[in-house]
Amino acid sequence: MSRVLAGLGVAVLTLAFAGAASAERRVALVIGNADYDLVTRLDNPANDAALMTRALEAVGFEVIVETDADRRTMARAIKEFGKTLRAAGPETVGLFYYAGHGVQAAGANYLLPLDAPVVDEADLEIEAVSAQWVLGQMESAGNALNMVILDACRNNPYRGTFRAATRGLARMDAPSGSLVAYSAGPGKVAYDGAGENSPYTAALAAAMTEPGLDIEDVFKTVRRSVETETNGNQTPWEESSLKGDFYFVAPGGTTAADGSAQAVPVAALDKEALFWETVRDSGNVAMFEEYKRRYPDGTFAGLAELKIQELTSGDQTAALPPAVITLGGPGPADIERGLGLSREERKLIQQALNDLKLDAGAADGIFGSRTRTAIGAWQAAANAEDTSYLTGDQAKALIALGRGPQVAVGTYGTSAPPAQTPGAAFRDCPDCPEMVVVPAGSFLMGSPETEAGRSDNEGPQHRVRIAAPFAVGRFEVTRDQFDAFVRDTGRSLGSSCWTYEDEDWQDRPGRSYRDPGFAQSRDHPAVCVNWDDAKAYVNWLSRKTGQTYRLLSEADWEYVARAGAASRFGFGDGDGEVCRHGNGADQTAKRTYAKWITNACDDGVTHTASVGTYARNRFGLHDLHGNVWEWTEDCWSESYADAPATGAARSDGDCARRALRGGSWFDSPRYLRAANRTGSASGIRGSYVGFRVARTLTP
Repeated sequence: MSRVLAGLGVAVLTLAFAGAASAERRVALVIGNADYDLVTRLDNPANDAALMTRALEAVGFEVIVETDADRRTMARAIKEFGKTLRAAGPETVGLFYYAGHGVQAAGANYLLPLDAPVVDEADLEIEAVSAQWVLGQMESAGNALNMVILDACRNNPYRGTFRAATRGLARMDAPSGSLVAYSAGPGKVAYDGAGENSPYTAALAAAMTEPGLDIEDVFKTVRRSVETETNGNQTPWEESSLKGDFYFVAPGGTTAADGSAQAVPVAALDKEALFWETVRDSGNVAMFEEYKRRYPDGTFAGLAELKIQELTSGDQTAALPPAVITLGGPGPADIERGLGLSREERKLIQQALNDLKLDAGAADGIFGSRTRTAIGAWQAAANAEDTSYLTGDQAKALIALGRGPQVAVGTYGTSAPPAQTPGAAFRDCPDCPEMVVVPAGSFLMGSPETEAGRSDNEGPQHRVRIAAPFAVGRFEVTRDQFDAFVRDTGRSLGSSCWTYEDEDWQDRPGRSYRDPGFAQSRDHPAVCVNWDDAKAYVNWLSRKTGQTYRLLSEADWEYVARAGAASRFGFGDGDGEVCRHGNGADQTAKRTYAKWITNACDDGVTHTASVGTYARNRFGLHDLHGNVWEWTEDCWSESYADAPATGAARSDGDCARRALRGGSWFDSPRYLRAANRTGSASGIRGSYVGFRVARTLTP
């Protein structure tokens, strides 16, 4: 008789290095399955996958993410992951993370896809994914270090169906120089969690971002945290035969504590910002309490306290009933899945629900319990059946709302100052740019010396504090908005603009913001605008509205582009994600501008795109990465030596040149990074340059 045991929450860490590693590449595949139809739904695996993704990106991993994946999707992703590791070279660090249902039969562990029609344990080999196969794919790469992390000990969904369904975990053989870590001890079941994350994943994400903890200390920290969180009812368990040290975040030097060569060198990081980036969207109170313990006077201490109050003030975790699937036809979950909603469409739906004050959680495209609760509340308010799953018409309505939120509009200098609430949106007049309130805060400006694509003018890194909330244009100033200024003032914009024609860049007579050399519509960003034009526009806007408009300083710009992130881009570190968030070009191995203007995203955009085409960032702003370079107030300086720490614009550099930020439609990803900067003569007009505005908020 075969044995079937509930769960598997096991991390397998294979150390294949024998000395100091060079600057290795780190690659991770993260899978979170929650929205099961044929077995019990789980509340948190999709949220856990999102949390682990943020944590892994924060410690230098390139992360591939799949949520609510069927067997074909899982198998294809794992196969491609193995191929990536094999191609990346022997110094590569690989990590696989899975959250969801898992079972063990006859000593083998299986991960359950969303669509696994398992009736008997004999079906697992065909319908589920073997954990041993995952490990085999990674081991075949022969790379320096591989980790398999499985947080899947929640329950056995087949208890009462299989012949033998006892609780417990299957032990996986760990070769010499390895660590096996279980999210719960033998014979025990791990908890899905009362918040938005399982206790195990929440603790692991926090511990792996703690500088100076080697891998064994990470899991000791996790064990203490999980026991505290579960009142001693869950104890993670490890078997270790490690022969070297591994750090997710190094202690800071080039050697380990025992004086031996450090296995995985890691760039110096802003520790507080890194930790906050990991926990900021969590629904787990313990994560924010841990932040306050580490940084009682930290930059985000006030926000952490607000999150604790929010999460403890009421029932944030009411479970939703599983979707009912009947033989007579598709259930609500089937209907929604059939819509084929993209990740960006799901984000827009969450943004719309949040705009309606229904608290869908972070707009990350992952529909966890908070999003489902918000959908149900929205349906009930509309007198529709409260299923917590969307029909086609409902999804269409929410996507439209997410793309165009309601904005308070004033009239020609009479609008009252908006509430200084982060995310509040307003216009001071019908022709004025839409503005969004961003919070006060601080950030580390510039880039570390190890950042890929870095230029010397991006340092030295320095802490900047933005003392008060201010408003920023949600989009770059559009042609339509700029045209209103030209009509009203009669401003002359010269008779030429640098633009690309005939495989060359030249100052072309007759080109202007109305005809930059390529087709634009009214909602494209205004280009062929020099710094003096941009200054004249903000001065006109101030006179028109009676408010104080200005250009952003370089510090303002980088602060809003990062939106709390410490990564290369505001959305992470990977060049591959640029196409979802910005308008740039792939110039790799290309030698002529004729090829540069073929955008790498295969979205039909070869020059500027309509503002708002790409995903908004955490502050609700669009197009910070690419589309057009944006003028700032600052005089150009070749470095951040003596840069102000207040966010003020610099006036001590070369004021005949002004700083530009963000990159443009013909720039490769390295130029679209949050820290990238360049300078240009203030009188130059180019078809790749525009601007965005800021506004001071009156108390």
